[in-house]
Amino acid sequence: MAEEYGDNLILNPNASTQLEHWTTQGVTRVLRSPGIYCFSLGSTAFMYQELSEADLILKPPDFKIQFEFKLPNPSLGTDVSAYVSVLFGYVGDTIDSFIIPCHPSLLPLSPILSNGWIGIEQICPVNEKLVLRAVRIQINTEDAVGGLEVANIQVRKNKDLWTETIEDVGWADLFRDKSILYGLDADKPILR
Repeated sequence: MAEEYGDNLILNPNASTQLEHWTTQGVTRVLRSPGIYCFSLGSTAFMYQELSEADLILKPPDFKIQFEFKLPNPSLGTDVSAYVSVLFGYVGDTIDSFIIPCHPSLLPLSPILSNGWIGIEQICPVNEKLVLRAVRIQINTEDAVGGLEVANIQVRKNKDLWTETIEDVGWADLFRDKSILYGLDADKPILR
């Protein structure tokens, strides 16, 4: 059975309302096709958006990330000068990061869309043993000649949810903290 995912949690995924809801540096809005906009990152730029706390109340096993990109001047080598990262922040300052390079030769299964645009879809699993407190999607360019264009940015939560309750989370955190205090292996589940 195919996994089911909810609605897009990203606000303003196509620059339809300028740069609203994004924290940006070196980013502008450009016309992708008549009436359709996209984000244009300069040669060294970034943009990011964090999901709202309400989106994280019930923790899913994973998130599906989708976006489209175009490199106006793609490099011929394998140097990556543009990438999308998905960061999961957990209680206790643990971070999981997923890096998706925006480079045609490093993405062999990506569909080529019209006019040089490439579509990406990536599943990013959530650590079952930790309490999720933040999710950020970030797009960076670093010395990317010609920059990067990005559109249709989506973050969707898997509709299957972990079955832990608030009490389970509280006790798991209590035992995880104690296991660290007493030198036990905190990576092994204590309550499961």
